[in-house]
Amino acid sequence: MANDLKMKVANAVFETLNPNDIIGIGAGSTVKCLVDLMIEKQFSAKGLVVACPDLSQQFMDAGFEVIPANSVRHIDVYVDGADQIIESRCCLKGGGGRQTMEKLLANMAKSFIVMVDESKWSNRLGKNIPVSIEVLPEARSFVARQCVLLGGQPVYRQGYKTMHNNDIIDVYDLPLAEPLALEDKLNGIIGIVGHGLFAYCRPNEVFISMGNGIRRLN
Repeated sequence: MANDLKMKVANAVFETLNPNDIIGIGAGSTVKCLVDLMIEKQFSAKGLVVACPDLSQQFMDAGFEVIPANSVRHIDVYVDGADQIIESRCCLKGGGGRQTMEKLLANMAKSFIVMVDESKWSNRLGKNIPVSIEVLPEARSFVARQCVLLGGQPVYRQGYKTMHNNDIIDVYDLPLAEPLALEDKLNGIIGIVGHGLFAYCRPNEVFISMGNGIRRLN
């Protein structure tokens, strides 16, 4: 059932893509459904910029050209998933550890689309979902202590390195009732490379795959 919902939302987003655009692609299992569809349909975009090395390789193996972020001035549309999203369009990302690159591409985009199935929709941000924070290895303990001062419970993601060879701490119970204020505080902590709280950089449009159809929120 979950995979059916992911395929359904991938199809809905695919129908909106314009071959004249430079398209950014995020990471995750729902985004992979979109990538599979783009390859199956041989969708030819003006350019593809991809956050996830595995999906980038999948595109290239299928004969698509993937261009680096440094080669473009902007991205027309960036499509990504989310670990959790609420009505205000604030979302949490980073379960796959790609949050820093994902936030870069989202900020480069004229339009940012998030696609999720109904399990990712929530009435409260941070409900059983941590804020995933990419940190310099040398700063991991310092950042964790700063997060404790903010009220969080940091957990080191052992045995994992990001695509930039950094560490991740997953921080539970941070005060997310005021997400913009929390993002300001996280952005001010030295040693944080990137984090998965998307409060300032919210999607312009959200596609939610539900049992009774697709809900679009903008």
